[in-house]
Amino acid sequence: MEGLEWVKKISEHDGIIDINVRQGETRIPELVNLAQRAGTRIRSVSLREPTLEDVFLQYTGRSIRDEDGGNRALMRERVRSMRRKS
Repeated sequence: MEGLEWVKKISEHDGIIDINVRQGETRIPELVNLAQRAGTRIRSVSLREPTLEDVFLQYTGRSIRDEDGGNRALMRERVRSMRRKS
């Protein structure tokens, strides 16, 4: 978006628009003004810091919990093996 380089991502689902921006706490007034000029009615605004899960999903494209049971079992076996060697 020209002039809105701080907007990282916009998505809409079930009438809710999710806007990911840099420095969200300082951008809320600007977003409200843009929405009003566009004739968009805002019912509520919330600010949320990204979680570890959000960051992991962004970089890998999958959830941390998407690990299948095989990988978990393999990890448990490695831990057991390391304990036996100690």
